Amino acid sequence: MTTPLALAAARSLARIEAFLDQRAANWHKSRALADAARSLSERYTADVRETPASVVDGDEVGSLAYLAFFGPRAIGATAAALSTLGAPSGTVVDAGCGSGAAALLLVEAGAARVVGIDTS
Repeated sequence: MTTPLALAAARSLARIEAFLDQRAANWHKSRALADAARSLSERYTADVRETPASVVDGDEVGSLAYLAFFGPRAIGATAAALSTLGAPSGTVVDAGCGSGAAALLLVEAGAARVVGIDTS
């Protein structure tokens, strides 16, 4: 991974952490968020997978847990793709954007505009 891309990923992760710090003080120590993240993980690995919207729709704790648990994964997967594809430019469409974590990285990595589309 190139240095600019690594820095963009670090900035994206810092933005997620700052958001979580604002919305849920001490979120990294929160039992409620840990329980919600564990529940999300179990639901995603069950025989019948639920869509993200059905898991966190209208649930503040679930939404924050989703961001805390899956946000870094989305950034890592997007960074890996960008290391092969190169830095984005112009407008990028993030179909199935979920929490928007990957969109943060796309902006930090150079996209002029990111359009996020998700059913939730």
